[in-house]
Amino acid sequence: MYISDEDVNAAKELIANGEAVPVGYRVMVRSIHVDTNLDSYSKSEFPTLGEIEFQDKTDDEAVRQSVGTYFGLVVDVGDFAYGGGRLGDKPWVEKSDVAIFERYAGVRVDFNGDEYRFMNDENILGKIMPKSEVENVK
Repeated sequence: MYISDEDVNAAKELIANGEAVPVGYRVMVRSIHVDTNLDSYSKSEFPTLGEIEFQDKTDDEAVRQSVGTYFGLVVDVGDFAYGGGRLGDKPWVEKSDVAIFERYAGVRVDFNGDEYRFMNDENILGKIMPKSEVENVK
């Protein structure tokens, strides 16, 4: 099937001015890059041999760290996410929740300079809540 230049231009216009929404079992999350105390739990008090030999950061490592965010603001949830009882009887997250997800989960997409991820619902590992509300969840 042939796609005309007119169709391609219409698609470009939609991409430039439209709005992305997750479909099916997907969750759309805007990545948030933050420094947290969580990283300190994985670091040893004593350097390993690898840390001694390879102390300089490479450009590749900087790129990996920027891709490796694991916090995000839930923008939208697809119609079938958390449905059918396969992951429980209620959604784990909803719009505006701050989610914790698998470090390299989902597909990264850039919209207007902001990074968004479209990921499967089961890639959401938890959410950040005010300390005063945590007791009510347990």
